[in-house]
Amino acid sequence: MEYKYKISIIIPTYNREKYLKNLIDSLIAQTIGFDNLEVILVDDCSTDNSKSIIKNYASKYNNIKPIFLEKNTGNPSIPRNKGIEQSTSPYILFIDADDNILPDYCSTLYEIAINEKADIVHCEHIRKMENSYFILKSIEKMDKTFIEENEDDKLYLRGTVWGNLFKKSIITKNHLRFEDTLLEDSVFAKQCYIHSNKVLKMPKYCGYIYQVDNNESLTHKVSLTEFNKFIEGFETLKNVLIDNDLENHLVEMMNIHIPMLFFMFFKLKINKKEKKRCLEKIYRFEKSINGEITLKSKPLNILNNYLLKEQYSKVIIISRICGLIYENQHVKNFFFKNYSNIKEIELKNLNEG
Repeated sequence: MEYKYKISIIIPTYNREKYLKNLIDSLIAQTIGFDNLEVILVDDCSTDNSKSIIKNYASKYNNIKPIFLEKNTGNPSIPRNKGIEQSTSPYILFIDADDNILPDYCSTLYEIAINEKADIVHCEHIRKMENSYFILKSIEKMDKTFIEENEDDKLYLRGTVWGNLFKKSIITKNHLRFEDTLLEDSVFAKQCYIHSNKVLKMPKYCGYIYQVDNNESLTHKVSLTEFNKFIEGFETLKNVLIDNDLENHLVEMMNIHIPMLFFMFFKLKINKKEKKRCLEKIYRFEKSINGEITLKSKPLNILNNYLLKEQYSKVIIISRICGLIYENQHVKNFFFKNYSNIKEIELKNLNEG
């Protein structure tokens, strides 16, 4: 079958005028050739200047397809599903509107997918924080080597859809769609991994640039409704593994994901009674898992142990302190830079070698 484009790039956007031009320009500069890309921009009823920016680019380039939703949906799920429905390429990339990519990102993932007949090609990412860039300390030098993930390993790939090139047929043949809940990208990604025959991982290529310090992002604004949707997302993820006879992976998967739930809890602005109800929900969820949750972060593991002992008052007091730290961007950046597994790099050196 002949395809007009090699890759469909799906970008959900809501009030991202600050970032859109930079992202679209990075797509135009892709070494694969912009004519080989189908760019589907799905605007979730923005109230800023995003629509005008999208319309302006679409008027100049026939391969930019704008979709304007009439009502805000509240999360990227429906916009991404709309993008999948409108895509016409054999491969799909998802990019968040406030992120960016290196010039060779599309060509690198596409060439490996074609040459190796892979269903998914996954790469590492660069974290952009303020005006600095960071990668994993374990990456001494960038290169484009890849390894094949086995049945166990592929479930431990990053729980996001960005940083992955997906073969579209894996999505369409298995009728995969994004759930209307939080954690939707992790659920979708795991479903794709489960249904794929060949997943390749590039552990030393960081082609995707993730914007860490965007305080306008959904993950920086947490309401009680959003917290409850996040719990629903955890339940969905749990059921996906159970339904596919992968329950033995559940504990290790949740050891990775549970910290996200605590970070959501830290940012809740609710009274003590409501906080206790939220903690009870986390408690019931963890108890529904057949196994012991041991978080890698020592402070979070201590917090979780208090939770499992139903010592909710202690959890609330400690969480309040953690929340204050989290809300201070400078303090958060300090801990991120100095007490994590990442190192600062010069962006101009990334394409060396």
